[in-house]
Amino acid sequence: MPSANRPRSQARKGVQLNRFAPLLLLLIGCTAAQPAPAPFVPGVPSDFIQVAAPIQAQYPASFQDASGLTEEQSAANINRNVRMWGPGLDLWPGPQLIGDCTSMGGAHVIQASEWAANGGKPTRRVSTLFLYSLARFDNGKRKIPCNSDGGYPSILAHNVANFGYLYEDEAGLPPYSASAARKAGCSWPNQSQLKLAATRSVSVQPINDVKAWRNALCSGYPPTVAIPWKPGRTYVSDGRVCIRFDGPNLGGHQICSLAYDGSSPSGKKYFFLYNSHGSAWPNGAPKPMQGEPPGGVWVEVPTWGQWAVDNGELWSYSVEGKFAPEPLDLTIFDSIQTEER
Repeated sequence: MPSANRPRSQARKGVQLNRFAPLLLLLIGCTAAQPAPAPFVPGVPSDFIQVAAPIQAQYPASFQDASGLTEEQSAANINRNVRMWGPGLDLWPGPQLIGDCTSMGGAHVIQASEWAANGGKPTRRVSTLFLYSLARFDNGKRKIPCNSDGGYPSILAHNVANFGYLYEDEAGLPPYSASAARKAGCSWPNQSQLKLAATRSVSVQPINDVKAWRNALCSGYPPTVAIPWKPGRTYVSDGRVCIRFDGPNLGGHQICSLAYDGSSPSGKKYFFLYNSHGSAWPNGAPKPMQGEPPGGVWVEVPTWGQWAVDNGELWSYSVEGKFAPEPLDLTIFDSIQTEER
């Protein structure tokens, strides 16, 4: 791939590996729980891969470094209300058919990033089949057997930054199905697909704390959220459906985050998580109460947002090939929300 298509963050030198070590690449199986290893490592199923040189070390240590966001700009984001959905954002409604939540979470943040970068104009659906291959191959070598589902969020983020992405209606890609996904997960994309994907420049950046998570969303760069999947009970807070992360550990899962709200009357802060399990999730929960995409839920920042950071792995995506230093112009989101009401 031409160097012009590599994110600027990869060109940054001098990142200290020991700042990230020991660090694990999470294998997200998106299916039933695997037997826990001994000792159990939070957020990592039994068949994880440990790497000597973590992929995250190739990127700036913080979102602040990657974006150039000042402390004053960061402070201004605390009370923001950013919701990255609206007319024109065509998210895959689910449910996923095999353990390809890693690719679906990645597809959703790429589409949301496109939507924000293009001023809320209609988006094309990103191919989860193409991304599923990228989540399972490292340097062209398959890291997960064909008879096992799932993908690595770190490898997906790194491969998207290096190889780009495709839409589901191009380059000979078939319609999404379980059989098509399994086939895609067993073979590296062909040269014509890689050539077309390389025309799209993407930057990625690890998110290491809730402050960076908030700033990424408030700048228009939604992150994937890979966590040990422990959804607990749902409850209503500030007129929104929320969830806890203290339920049974069912294995790894990747979702995405499409909103931050620091402007609630109670003073609580929230992240919105969009899942790939379909509009019926969470089971038995009230319907969305604020126009959110069905199949998503809110989490409180100081508690369960922090839990996700502590136990998981987050990556922010930008289809603009960089992370702009200026905060996003939020007036578009205000106008869209007014229209939806």
